[in-house]
This record gives sequence, C-alpha cells and structure tokens, in this order.
Amino acid sequence: MEFSKSDMKQFNNEKIKKLECKFKQQTLSKTTIEDFSNELFFQIFDYLDGCEIYYGFMDLNKRFQQLLNSSLLLFKINFDNKFFMNICKQIMTLNKHQIFSINSCKPLSMNRFFSSFSFDSSFKQLESLVLYESQSNILIPFLNNLSYLPRLFSLTLYLLEGLTNLVDIYKIILKLSMLKYLVIITKDSNLLNSLSINIDQQFNNITHLYIKNHCSFNDILILMSYTPQLHHICYSNMNCIATNIKNISPIKLSKLKRFFLCINGIKFDTFEIFLSKIDSKIEILSFTTRYEDMTYLDANRWQSLILNKLSYLKIFDLNYYVSFQNGFENRLYHGKSNQFSSSFWIERKWICEIRKEYGGIMYLIHPYKTRWDELILDETVNFSPVMTKSTQLILNDICAKQWRNIIHVTIRHALALAEIYHLTISVEKVFFGILIPILNSLPKLCSLKLHSLSFGDPEGMNPKDYKFFFSMKPKSKITKVYLERMDTDGFLMEIEGASTTERARVLQWPDNGGDWQKWHVQYSGHGQYRLLAAHSRQALDAYGWQTNNGAPLIQAAYHAGDNQLWKINEVDGAPGVVQLISVHSLNQPGPAKLVSVPASSTAAGIQLHLWEEVNNADQKWKMIRL
Repeated sequence: MEFSKSDMKQFNNEKIKKLECKFKQQTLSKTTIEDFSNELFFQIFDYLDGCEIYYGFMDLNKRFQQLLNSSLLLFKINFDNKFFMNICKQIMTLNKHQIFSINSCKPLSMNRFFSSFSFDSSFKQLESLVLYESQSNILIPFLNNLSYLPRLFSLTLYLLEGLTNLVDIYKIILKLSMLKYLVIITKDSNLLNSLSINIDQQFNNITHLYIKNHCSFNDILILMSYTPQLHHICYSNMNCIATNIKNISPIKLSKLKRFFLCINGIKFDTFEIFLSKIDSKIEILSFTTRYEDMTYLDANRWQSLILNKLSYLKIFDLNYYVSFQNGFENRLYHGKSNQFSSSFWIERKWICEIRKEYGGIMYLIHPYKTRWDELILDETVNFSPVMTKSTQLILNDICAKQWRNIIHVTIRHALALAEIYHLTISVEKVFFGILIPILNSLPKLCSLKLHSLSFGDPEGMNPKDYKFFFSMKPKSKITKVYLERMDTDGFLMEIEGASTTERARVLQWPDNGGDWQKWHVQYSGHGQYRLLAAHSRQALDAYGWQTNNGAPLIQAAYHAGDNQLWKINEVDGAPGVVQLISVHSLNQPGPAKLVSVPASSTAAGIQLHLWEEVNNADQKWKMIRL
C-alpha cells in the first residue's frame, strides 16, 4: 500500500494527536516521568534520534536500560553530530539488531566510521540507509556487504564529490533482492557509462527509483530493464544526452504508473522515441524541460503521442521553460493557436497556463483546478465552456519601467500560443499606471487577480510614460477582479500640492520624498502633541473646530487650540503604529474622533477627515523617524 505526502502528513498528525491524548491522560494521575507506561515511552522514542535516546536514558536506572534493550524499540541513527559518535558506535555494536535506519549526512563522519565497520545479518531490522560518500575504496566494499541485510528496503546515495565508478556501484545495488526504494544523486559531470543491457534476465524488486544527473536516455532505459517491478520513477538530468536509442529494444514495465522527468537538452522527437521504448500503463506523467524546440508546444503532437503511447494517462503535467537569452524574441510558437483548448484537452480537464518567471517564460499544461473566479458557479454548471476559456497568464516578475517588454515580449509570446482569458499578477505593489496598457493588450480577458497595488512613483520611470498611461482609454471587458490585499502601504499624510497657504487640504498620497509629507511631532504637555508640516510649519487642524464624523483636515497657522492638538495612542502588537485622536473631540459630547481615510479608500488624493473609532486600518498610521 502506498501513501501520498498528504496521506503521510495526516497519518503522522493522527499519531501525534494519539500520543498527546495518552500523554495528557497519564499526566493527570502521574507526577514523575518514571510513572509513564512503557508503551508511551516507545511512542515518544519513535520521534527521537536513536543516539539522543541512548544518551538521555541509558544511565538513568535499570528500567530504562531494559527499555533501550527491548526488541520493541527500533533506533533511527543519524551521524550528524560528533558528540554522539561514540554512542553511535555503542549502538551499532550492542544493539545492532534494533537499528531501523541509518542516515550518514556528513561524508567525513561516514569515511571515518565505516572504514572499520561492515554489515552482517545481525542487522535484522535495518530497513533504510542514507549515505553520503566520496571515496570509492570505502564505498564499494561497504556496498558489497549490504546483501547480508535481510530487510534493507530503502537505499539513498549522495555521491557529490565526482565519484566515477558508477557502473560497479550499480552492479552491486541491482543485485540487492530486498531493495524496493533506490535514490542515487551525483554531480552533473558524473556519468554512468557502459552499463550493459540486461540480457541475462537479472531482475530485482525495486518499485521506486529516483535518479539525478548521471544517466542519459540510453542509461535510464538500460537501467529500467533490470527493474520489472518498477511502479514509480523520478528521473532528472540537466545536461541530458541521447545516442542511438532507436536501437534499444522496448522495455516492458507492466507495473509502472508514475513517471516524473526533469531534463534539458533533448528535442521533442527524441523524447517521443524515448517514451515509445517503454511498454507500460503510465497513469501520471510529469515532464519538465528547457530546450529551444517549440515543438513542445504543439498540442497535436502531444495528442498523438498520448493516444498512441500513453492511452492510460490520467494526469498530465507539462512544464516547458523558454529562456529570454540567445534570441528569445524570435522564438515564437508559429503553429495554430488555442489547440490546447480542443475537445481532447477539455475531456481530460487539462488546461494551459503561461507564467512569466525571472529570466524566461514557463508554459504549463496541468489538470484543471477551480480558480477564485469560478467559486461562485453552481455545481450544475457545464464546465466545458468554462474550460475553453481557461487559459491563464501569471506574471511573477514585473519591473514597472520595463512595461513595454511585458507587452511586446511576454504577452506577444503568450498570445501566439493561446488567447488569454485570466490574468494574475503576483508581484507585490505593482504600479497601477502600467495596468491599462497591459490589460488593453489582452482583449479576451475576463478576470484579473492582483496581490496589491502601488500608487507611488516607480524608480527610473520615464516621465513621458505617465502622460501615455493616463491618456489611454481602457478597452478591457473584465467582469471579475480580485485584490488580495487592500491597504495604503506607501501612502503618506501630505499637504495638497505642497501648498504653504492656510486651509490647504491634508491628503493621502504616495511617498515622493517632499517636505510636505514630513511632520514635526512636538509635545505640548498633558499627553498632547501638535503636528507641524515640515515645509510650511503649519499645524494639522480639524477645520472649523468641527467634531462630527467627516470633519475635514487642513493645515493652519498654529494657535494652540484643542482642534490642533492630538493624543497619540500606540496600537497593541504593532510597533510604530499609532492612532491620532483629536483632543477637541475628547472635550465634546459623543465618541472621540480619529484621523481617518474616508471609506478605507486606497485612492491617491483623498482628503483625510475625522471619524469615530471603528478599529480599521484606515485609522492607523505608522510613525517613521527621519
């Protein structure tokens, strides 16, 4: 039986809850740790490193010595602490029959320890090994002894120091009859060469295989010929090569269901041949690649491949990355657009998505998931029309001053593949001025999702661009908008137009560095303060001594009146964030009035006013010392 990550997480959470429940039940009536049951201790020990258990409990008393030597206790050993090295040796010598797993996460510690140590059949409970190694003269003899382990189901090797003798390593490992789970990770330059095709019908029982960096297409096919029980494979190589794979006979893997590939440097034609060499019933295919072959975006080629070679496929996940480097602007998809919205893809609920990432564009095909704008749909709605208009563009990397590149490069390339109906901009505080030209370049757009907006002036923006932004007429037909975060980050309290005249309005406006956005906070006694605009030396003033909700705020020559005095209350749990309370309102009937942004507006240029406390963000201000 297999568990997904979510299944394992739920399983572990349930174990922890049961343990907490038992712990609480026993602590109600027990006063010392020695009174806990053996069962509870075994469950506690299951979450601890074996060396820590040994160090903490071995010398307490006879009862704990018996517990640590009980066959019901299995140790998980981690060689990551020099302090525990002697304890590890003691466990490996006296309690070897209780060791469940060994993780040597430091090559030096493993070199010192295993150079004088070997496994034998007395390690009868050992199921998992994770080894980091750099010296062949230590690793090869050590691996030869693994055949004596009766329950070694999982082996992970990190060979990251340029070890070259991979063929001998594989020859040893492929003979381990009990092995189910194999991970081998090497450096990019370390290649597996000369592993012979399995003509002797030498098979093993490996069901899960994870190979990174060292196998070409040819190598991985040959390797799979030794693993007829293979159910799940994850194959990664950032410098993949393929030579003469046409000459390799098809490999029957009747139990293979899940195939995850992450490779670079392979043409689609070669990848197609590679898959044709695997006779299986793959249900999940995840493929990530980076190569200058736009055939990867040909929906019809994928459709033909899936129908002819992957007829059992249920989940398809394509991630095709195209870099902005090396003439990217000329690498457009020139096939017929919107092919990933045909009936073939709709029936399987596989949709197209395009993402602007740092340094390139990622084209994705993946299973459909309900988007935010579809949550309001009734369950009886026919989703076929929805999926024909499901293509989404996600902008994860935007520089406001390079907005033309977004339109003429990113959006141009996206529209060559498909019409865009949904736009997500995940960048925080995207400058609102660039939205109109971006939205106008996507005529079919139905929905827009934003993280947050900025009304401040972007650094390096051409002044001529502002005139262009605000002269454009919006053409978008968007009907649904989702703003993840509505706040006034970047807005400051300022005097309108940098005016020095009395009764000039006090507004919220993006930070522009002007003195009309800076205030001198001066103590006036009795816990009261006056706020003077730095450029005019005039005071923040509640106009006409008003205390009603909506009373406008202005600047006026300071006269020490209560309508120019303020209480400054710090907001609990928010350092530097304060409320500004009108002293004049405190001396009048009714609730106190605070400096507020009308209707929680996030628009620039809104005049500030007084309003009774409602505990909203629009009544909270951050004081920044300059």
